[in-house]
Amino acid sequence: MECKGIDHYDVFDGDVIIFSVDISGVPEEIRSIAQEIDGCDYDPDRFGVWVNYDLADKEFYLVTEESAPEVPGDAPCNIFYIDQDADKRWFKTDIPQELLDHIFKECGKIVADREKEQAEGQKGDDMMERSYDETILCLPGAAEEKQWLAEHLEVLSVRERTILSAAMAREPPQDMAGAVNCLLSLDEYEVRGHVGSYTALGEFSLFEQCVPQDQQAYFDLTALGYAYEDQHPGLFIGNCYVEYPASQPVMLYDGGELPETEGWSVRLKLASEAVPAGVWVKLPDYNEVNNDGPGEIRLALDELRVKTIQDCRLLDVRCILPCIQNLTGQYDNLADLIYDGTNLGILLDERGQGSPGFPERFAAALEFENCRRLNDAVNIAGDLGSYDVISRGRFLDKVTEELSKQEWAKGGDAVKGCFDYAAYAAALAEQQGYQTTEDGLNYIRKRDSPMLEQQRGGMTMQ
Repeated sequence: MECKGIDHYDVFDGDVIIFSVDISGVPEEIRSIAQEIDGCDYDPDRFGVWVNYDLADKEFYLVTEESAPEVPGDAPCNIFYIDQDADKRWFKTDIPQELLDHIFKECGKIVADREKEQAEGQKGDDMMERSYDETILCLPGAAEEKQWLAEHLEVLSVRERTILSAAMAREPPQDMAGAVNCLLSLDEYEVRGHVGSYTALGEFSLFEQCVPQDQQAYFDLTALGYAYEDQHPGLFIGNCYVEYPASQPVMLYDGGELPETEGWSVRLKLASEAVPAGVWVKLPDYNEVNNDGPGEIRLALDELRVKTIQDCRLLDVRCILPCIQNLTGQYDNLADLIYDGTNLGILLDERGQGSPGFPERFAAALEFENCRRLNDAVNIAGDLGSYDVISRGRFLDKVTEELSKQEWAKGGDAVKGCFDYAAYAAALAEQQGYQTTEDGLNYIRKRDSPMLEQQRGGMTMQ
């Protein structure tokens, strides 16, 4: 007889693992009885044995059946045939010790894999359970760094905290400057949601590689999960697999001025009956937009133990745009808030399809419109091309260049020195519908504004 492989295994009550092992080459007398049982439906590939692994004693043993109608006498049965009705028919045969040792060895590989998974998962769970106040805010560093860290740790989303746990397990920061850089590098990690074991990681690998459906059943998913880990090193954290960046993250903070974090538009703190204290969500959630597996929203819902956004209530909300005020009072529907927050995030990331000076132009447009509402900010960002923004210095240069063509300007520097170019440029800007931004650095106007239509005329500066 030979071992053909492990068909499946189950863990019962945390006490024992039962392995179903496929066997070939069973004695002729047993095959004959099985043929009589199933007739033309007989399948020689349905023979097997059961092996148990005692988790407490860490020992393997062969499972036997004390009696079976097909076997005369009271000898315990140790091999079975699965008939056409999926019932086990037990038989008695001599199983060589060499074969048993081989079966135990193959089952032992799975036990070792499970123990490694559990160790990795426990490592990740330990990181998730640690208080960041204890592990980060107690590190050596400056008071400004501690304040920056406290403010940013407070609003970390479920997804970001999962990444932070993996990042700190990989390379614990030695001081607050290192912790700042750790937080600034979170977007360089990948989170595979609902992938909490090597088997699940193998299933994810099948999906990512677009393996045809009819071929998927022939893969050893656990082995495939280990192969994926070799190619994409990472760590299991809870029910997620966090992939480390391909290269060491760039250190953005060198101890000088503390940077502001980017890559988000709105942060929501959502609560549920199960988790009344709430958790944070960062928008935009590109996983949700691209239907690319669990992301910010799905992981937060898992943490809150609810199915949909409608099962949540809003505790707090913050926008990356300082001008947007009272967001909690702007929306009756939480889904609408998430929709606008996502759209704003996408527009900010696209930066006006790469147009130069987008942040400055957007900030000027928000100020020009006295924007206070999120949906207005989304509309402004999407229609930024209808605003003319030009620096006061550039406008003055263009005015000076145009005036140099005047006859009086050809009289030399003595004549030109008598003319107030700056005052003329300011008056012309106002005439053409421009307003000065609050910082005094730029002019801005909207092309279709009623005021601009009334004041059109004279020299046009674009």
